[in-house]
Amino acid sequence: METGPLSQRVAAWRKEQAQIQPQVQRALAEGTFAEDLAKRLEGLRAEGQALLVEALPYARERLLPSRDLHGTVTVLAPDIAKIGEAALPEEVRDLAERRELPEPVLPDGMEPDLGDEGWHIGTARLKGMPYTSVGGEETVFLFTDEGACYLLEHNLSWQMASEPLSEEAFVTRVVLESPASCLFVDVDGRLCRLSYVRLETAQQLMQEPLYA
Repeated sequence: METGPLSQRVAAWRKEQAQIQPQVQRALAEGTFAEDLAKRLEGLRAEGQALLVEALPYARERLLPSRDLHGTVTVLAPDIAKIGEAALPEEVRDLAERRELPEPVLPDGMEPDLGDEGWHIGTARLKGMPYTSVGGEETVFLFTDEGACYLLEHNLSWQMASEPLSEEAFVTRVVLESPASCLFVDVDGRLCRLSYVRLETAQQLMQEPLYA
């Protein structure tokens, strides 16, 4: 998506809002609301919602490097042998059979480098050595050998959150669950979910502070 057309739509939406406001005020004062005016208001409401949805990747790209993502680790089963007790889809049951972790696979341009002060991706220093990763087209979770998990998101381009989602994720097996979560078995044999609050809806975007 180009920023130009989106900006033009926002400007047109604001212009129509300004034009219709006096008519709405008169209608409210007179106690009558014409059907065509109600339709225009509904159209403005729908367009405003659509604009917020289309702005989500721009907002995520701006917020990801600086926003506290509040990564949360939840224990789903205290023992991987008891995975049947967790309400999980069938496709993640193969975690009980996995033994080997893949090498880290990261998007082009986001490869980790080893410098004098340790491993880093771009200007972000990593806590530990890249150990393994899991991800898809929207999200990659990168784990290090010191238990840190870093988030990479594709919005308009790939970016990485500079602070780890978790610093206590010592994984032995891992699978992607959704763009906002992954499941892993830790060194104690527990089945865990690592998740974060992903900005995905217009309502969530409206709750973000205007100036960050």
